[in-house]
Amino acid sequence: MDLKDDFDNILQNAKEILNDEQNGKQRTRLITYMLFGGLTLVSGLIALFFENDSLSMMNFLFFFTNCINVLLLLTAGQKGLNIAGWLFVPELSSLLLYFLISGNPDGFSAIWLILFPFGAMIDHGLKKGTILTVSMFSIIGFLLWTPVGKSLLLPEAIQNYSTTFCAQFPLVFLLACGFAFFLQAEKERTHIDPLTALNNRKGFWAELTPIDLKRQNIFIGAFDVDNFKQINDKFGHTVGDEVLRTIGSVLGKKERIHFARWGGDEFVFWFRKCDGYEEMINEWIRKITLRMAEIDEKDLNITMSVGVCITPCQNFKDIKDCMKIADEALYQAKEQGKNQVVYIEKV
Repeated sequence: MDLKDDFDNILQNAKEILNDEQNGKQRTRLITYMLFGGLTLVSGLIALFFENDSLSMMNFLFFFTNCINVLLLLTAGQKGLNIAGWLFVPELSSLLLYFLISGNPDGFSAIWLILFPFGAMIDHGLKKGTILTVSMFSIIGFLLWTPVGKSLLLPEAIQNYSTTFCAQFPLVFLLACGFAFFLQAEKERTHIDPLTALNNRKGFWAELTPIDLKRQNIFIGAFDVDNFKQINDKFGHTVGDEVLRTIGSVLGKKERIHFARWGGDEFVFWFRKCDGYEEMINEWIRKITLRMAEIDEKDLNITMSVGVCITPCQNFKDIKDCMKIADEALYQAKEQGKNQVVYIEKV
């Protein structure tokens, strides 16, 4: 019975990830792992049909390893997502290098040549993905362009690889890296607010996973800058932008609280329930106030009103309900004189 319940939970998690539009990052990863698993399974069956035992074993090994990635993603939340990411790139690396060094089957390594940079970018983001793809490019170049590297290739590979192939293969890989880099950069750009460098609405939703929501109590809050319109009117939009940019520079360094710019001077945030969360919120408000003193206009007198819903959220519907309550708390803070934090518990 327990096994059946576990299986039902896994299927339910998969359904939530694939169907929920707010869950883009995890959905992309899940689809990638499923497609990769299907590709390695088909490759293994084809190799088995042609009696290529070593190739079929290699593909079946990575098929089962990829099944583990899917299970990690569906059962272990953000931690599983991170572990699966660090398993996935070695899988791609091993397959690509196996095909390249063995030369068998001829030309099949081109598939993994294209998949590697996209897999690295999807799993590790722009910076780490770029480092991984450049490292792989260096290894490929070493194997095909240097005498020492060529000595590591099997005789079948040396026979199959022409001078043209050795020259073009790393360059095609580099081209795939460039294309993957461009797509990932565009994707990440759509998740980041350009003025504050914090997450925007898309980025806010992308950080939340259904599994983490079920396992951890998430609190939601909202805040804005008091009298921000008057600041823009009196000092100009340049100073107003500098105020928002300063807020972003302070909040971007917080690890326990996740912030996003919602629009205008309004921000939202979420954090896992913990002891002393009131002091944690007061601390970042104090740091923002201190940083505002560095702005040239001396009589800005920046204050903020904050509303927090202290009812734990365990799914995306809860999040949306709690955001409405956080807005109500923010409105109360404004009505009660601004420059304060108001906490409301959902009834």
